[in-house]
Amino acid sequence: MGVNIGSTAGYFYLDSWVLACVLYQGTARFCSRYFNHSNDPCGRQYDQMVQAARSVYANIAEGSSRHQTSNETEMRLVDVARGSVNELASDFMNVLVTMNRCAWKNDDKNAMAVRSIRLERPEIGSDIVHDVTSHLITQVNKFQLWFDAADMSISCNALLLICGRINAMLTKQLSKRLELFKQTGGFTENMSQERLTTLKSLSQDNSAPKCPKCGAIMFKRMARKGVNAGKEFWSCSNFRSTGCSGTRPLS
Repeated sequence: MGVNIGSTAGYFYLDSWVLACVLYQGTARFCSRYFNHSNDPCGRQYDQMVQAARSVYANIAEGSSRHQTSNETEMRLVDVARGSVNELASDFMNVLVTMNRCAWKNDDKNAMAVRSIRLERPEIGSDIVHDVTSHLITQVNKFQLWFDAADMSISCNALLLICGRINAMLTKQLSKRLELFKQTGGFTENMSQERLTTLKSLSQDNSAPKCPKCGAIMFKRMARKGVNAGKEFWSCSNFRSTGCSGTRPLS
């Protein structure tokens, strides 16, 4: 697999990022409506829940943007997003417990309605920012019935279900990225392969000799130590891949 550097806005098409933005909007509305100086005098609960919600979509976006240059960084950031969504889910569960209310059962009509909502595929044209924000508004409005409910427990339960849905999405996303990494390697490995291919091409153009041990094309290298330190010599191009130690004097 070669090295390709392209757009970093692919996360606009990720359902996990879109639903994380929905979660943020719902959480911000929830906290604005139900936290006040009486039950949250220092505003810490408000800040922590809203920041946890922000961390989810922000880390998905940043992780996706690093996909082309570091699979490891991408997976780490997606895992941070997963940790944040679990933290937020814990907050919503504790809000329900404080109200002496239980979470919805799986067969609750509201729970089934929230789970049945499907996100649409974004249609993004030349007006990228306009099209993305318009799409997000449409997706948020699908959950408006629960976000704006008069009963606090309804909003809380709906947001709790969205947390669970995002968590499942991110777990699946991490598994796919791991499989991709196994098959194609990481950015550093692919950069090395690109370099190796270029060196082989240059060596062939310069009529480089063949390895006396395996017959592969040879590269010019410079000895770094020993009596020949600083002198160039021919080295087998398969040295890193197979460990072939074939060499020839440069002359």
